[in-house]
Amino acid sequence: MKLALSLVLILSTVSVLFSGPLAAAELTVDGKGGADFTDIQAALDASADGDTVIVKPGEYLIAEPLGFNRLHNPNDPDSPPVKNLVLRSESGAKKTIISGPMSFSHGEEDFSVVQGFQLRGLSCGNRSSPSILDCVIFQYSYNTASVQCSNASPLLKSCTIAQDSSHRCSAGGWCGGCCSYGAVWLSDGSSPVFVECRIHGAQAPAIVSYEATVALDRCVLSRKGAVPAGLTGVSTALYCVRSQTKLRRCTILSMDERRGVGIFGGESSFTVESCILWSFATSIMPEGGTTVIVSHSCIQGDTPWPGTGNINLDPRLCGRKAPRKAYVDASSVAPGDGSAERPFASLEEGFDFDFGLARSSPCLGTGEGGANMGAAGVTCEAPSEAVTERIHLAPGAYVTPLVGFPVGASIEGAGAEATTLTLLGPPPELRTGTRLSGLTIVRSDQTAMSPELFVGAGQTPKIEDCVLVDAVLDGFADSSVLFQRCGLTGVFVSQLPVRLENCLLESVTYLGTAHPFDLIHCTVVGSGDNSQSFLPGTASLQNCILWDNRWSGDLPCCGQADVGGNLLGDVDPLFVAPGGWDDNGTPEDPADDRWIPGDYHLLPESPAIDAGVSEGAPATDIEGTPRPCGNGVDSGAFEYCPPPPLKRFRRGEVNGDGKLDLSDAVVTLEFLFLGAAEPDCLDATDGNDSGSVDLSDAVYALGYLFLGTAPPPEPFPECGSDPTPDELGCGDFPSC
Repeated sequence: MKLALSLVLILSTVSVLFSGPLAAAELTVDGKGGADFTDIQAALDASADGDTVIVKPGEYLIAEPLGFNRLHNPNDPDSPPVKNLVLRSESGAKKTIISGPMSFSHGEEDFSVVQGFQLRGLSCGNRSSPSILDCVIFQYSYNTASVQCSNASPLLKSCTIAQDSSHRCSAGGWCGGCCSYGAVWLSDGSSPVFVECRIHGAQAPAIVSYEATVALDRCVLSRKGAVPAGLTGVSTALYCVRSQTKLRRCTILSMDERRGVGIFGGESSFTVESCILWSFATSIMPEGGTTVIVSHSCIQGDTPWPGTGNINLDPRLCGRKAPRKAYVDASSVAPGDGSAERPFASLEEGFDFDFGLARSSPCLGTGEGGANMGAAGVTCEAPSEAVTERIHLAPGAYVTPLVGFPVGASIEGAGAEATTLTLLGPPPELRTGTRLSGLTIVRSDQTAMSPELFVGAGQTPKIEDCVLVDAVLDGFADSSVLFQRCGLTGVFVSQLPVRLENCLLESVTYLGTAHPFDLIHCTVVGSGDNSQSFLPGTASLQNCILWDNRWSGDLPCCGQADVGGNLLGDVDPLFVAPGGWDDNGTPEDPADDRWIPGDYHLLPESPAIDAGVSEGAPATDIEGTPRPCGNGVDSGAFEYCPPPPLKRFRRGEVNGDGKLDLSDAVVTLEFLFLGAAEPDCLDATDGNDSGSVDLSDAVYALGYLFLGTAPPPEPFPECGSDPTPDELGCGDFPSC
């Protein structure tokens, strides 16, 4: 097996390097201009067989899948012939993003090369065999894999492939829940080769193979995330039906504690050499006449798996290096250790999983021919024992790592206005005790579906003081999420019960759930799209304000429970600055209208003041203001507090003896120049009402007293409040 796989790899590599025609030309692409093209597809269309297209760093938005032979029509002899090209980034996958998939479907050969990109999907079919090198490939979908091969034989080398799938599947079908296609989907006689790749599935398999032949060498396969009982296909790292799979020096790992299946086979054959399978509930599950040959491998189980040189000892993988409390600061330059003094510079740096072996690993030198078991060598002295519980994010912009966060970790930002978390990799799995706070959480603009926040079975996490844009909550019906003091906009979809307290829902275009949906002291404005009832029938409203929304049906619609204290759109709540709809220049077409945000604090005459039901009301509002602030609690997210009465004083009277005379100027001068105590009322000391206290105030008072100049500004000579508010305060003023 080893010789056969080695020959495949050698031939594939030699073919890539030497078999193709010499590049006839080199074309350049830069989305910012200054190159031959600004558009990648245009450069590919203009290229001839053997050309190389070099792409400058940047993000390239595409509407259709990129293809080397988009213009070729096999039914039209006059169309351009099939060509093999090299598409290469200048600066690698971290800096060069193609926000869409690539497609090979015209029999492209192995000297068709794509190197050094982030891709949102790859599809190969119709006997194509391209070479994909040094790429990061991922997307969010439960019905489309990140890499799909149908009757194709690509080589993927040094690639990272990840997939985030929903668990919303029903048991049954050939894969026991085959609505999840995994990070890689292989079918119809495909025979791909994966070399030094990292393949990760979240709520999905790493690889699903259906009637295919697969070769994996020095690859890491991992999966994470809970799934409902009975969905074997979703909870497996490598799932094969009527397939032949050869694995050499691979590491297959569950990122959760003893969940799921490592390898599942139905009517399939597996040859496993010098591999590690660990942390699954079941390492290998052969069914339906499946044959499994394992040698020199570390397979978790009560006893070693049958075969030469197999062991069942803890492989002692290095794991994540982040400490229990980890700090991340996007402005950091030097590599850090996650401490407050030396924070990580990125989430990827801190929370990527190290699949390497510790020096004490029993997998060192025990593989075939004295090689190591698994995909990596020694990368640490000892495994990390720390389990990260809390992640502190300094102000800045952060992107979730492709293999996800430690399960159950809390993430605390420096405030929603200062810290942005973009969900690009698999979603954090939230559990009881997990707290997301002080963040603006957004989806990546490049994803076809909104990423999800995933909640484990029976768990009750909290999300506090966050802003969520286009949020999708996924989990189980026996779980729930509490939102406190949050802002929501865009799409909001929940697959589990939620409770929103003191939240602002502004310009929420779609809200979907079939589960309990409780809104307590929420303000809902500018939401809906005229096409449907916005609030689900499962909603319960208490002390909420609904105003200037667009949805069909009556209010309250859909049978929501009106607990009390609500203003449901029939009474103007009198906001400080109401938002409003902009017709975008097309008053006859409401579909393109835009919502202009407003200020939803209440005016003093608002009917929402003291209109709420006190029972069950949170102790503070969305900004932390104590509730109630008047005779009763207010409806909506913002509690109105009457301003404190203005202090009364007499301008120029510094010592508070009831009159303005020479002694007041003396007190001012002693405070300014002799270190005397600060006067109790600086507003009174500000004799000329300049907004500050300085020598000119004493001069002003003396001029009035002895030179007949103008008297001090109001309040003078009678007591009163400051008609020109400033930063100066006023304490006790007995004479007024």
